[in-house]
This record gives sequence, structure tokens and C-alpha cells, in this order.
Amino acid sequence: MTNCNTTDILLDMIDLAAATPSICEQVLRDDLPSKLQQALLRAIFDNYKGACAACFSEYESEQARTLNGHVRYASIERELLGIGKRFRDTAVEAEFYKNGTGAFVKLTCGRVILTQSAVQHPQAIIRSAEFRKSLAGNPQLSLNFGQETVEEEPGIYLYAILLHGKDAKERSRPAFAQIVVPSADCSSYVARIDLFRAFPSIVNQYIAPAEASVPEIQLVAKHREQKKQA
Repeated sequence: MTNCNTTDILLDMIDLAAATPSICEQVLRDDLPSKLQQALLRAIFDNYKGACAACFSEYESEQARTLNGHVRYASIERELLGIGKRFRDTAVEAEFYKNGTGAFVKLTCGRVILTQSAVQHPQAIIRSAEFRKSLAGNPQLSLNFGQETVEEEPGIYLYAILLHGKDAKERSRPAFAQIVVPSADCSSYVARIDLFRAFPSIVNQYIAPAEASVPEIQLVAKHREQKKQA
């Protein structure tokens, strides 16, 4: 496992409240390879588009709007299962909620355990869920910086969430995709990696850079030409 630069720091079974945002971000960057982060970002874009196309081609608009979020969530969960099988040292599994009403996909890579959630904007707090509180509060961190290996003990992980949300103007694409670290009670975020900022070239493959107001420019030019001819 890649060593952290701060080899003089040793953190043993500390609570997340005692960890700094920079430490959490360092763990995310050390343990989630760049190619894995890119795959997560592409999965968000691909499944937003695919879910929207499937819903609006099969159902009336009203039904499609209702189903779109559910289909999108399920599609991303399925994609996470596939991503986990493609990367070395990455484990992925689907687990049932304690009440048995549904399931969630958990991706583990190094010291990071990751699940996914959709919210309206990057600062919005995820809705309360027993499985998230359990993952975030067990305790969050036992990082043992400076060691090449991490002993297999309960609680030796950092819980993170792949946070995403739809574009208000175009529901077939996300407005953001971030990897965030929630506090132990999931009431706030203490660290984050903005995947849009980290991989702008990927974002530009799905969202064309904003163009100048070409129609308006052409309209003004046409109006000036008409005035000259008059």
C-alpha cells in the first residue's frame, strides 16, 4: 500500500472528530487510485444518461420523472459491482439493510469503504440511514500512517460517499460528482474530492464547453447587414 508523506504521524484508533480534513483527503487520494476515481465519474455520467433514456422512452413523462431517480440509483449500484471486479485490491459486495427492505452496494479499496448517494446539491446532507451511521461510527478511522500494511482489525477504514446530483436544466446528466467523508453522525462533511475539478477532460467529453451566444451574435450581425442594405 502506498505510504503517506506524513510518515512521522501515527494515528491509532482515533475518532473521526479528531482527524483533520487534510488527513481524510490524503487517505482518499492514497487509497483510491486515480483510475478508479475516473471510473466512478464515468459511471455517474453514463448511468445518468442511460437511466433517463430508458425511463423517458418506456413511460409517459409523469411516470418517467418518478422512476428516473430509482432506475438511476439501481444502475449506478450495478456499475459499482462491475467496477469492483475490474480493479485489483478492490472488493465489492451488496448487503441487505437490517430491516430487509432493500440493499446497498459497498466498495472497499485499501482503507476506504465507499457507498453512493444522490442529493440536490453538494452541500446537502444525506438522509438518515442506519447503514450509513453504522459505517461512519465504527469508529471512522484507524489509519496507522507510516506503515506499509494495515492489520486486519474491525474499524480500520475511512467511510466515504460517492455523492452526486442531477443537473436542474438537464436531468440526463449530473451537476456534480464528489467523494465526501461524512462526520461520525453523518450530519456534515469533513472532507471531499471534487471529481469534476479533478478530471475536467472527462467532464468535457460529456458536457461540451459553454459556447458563446452564437444565435444572438448571428441575429445582431443580420440586423446590422439589413440596416446597411436599407
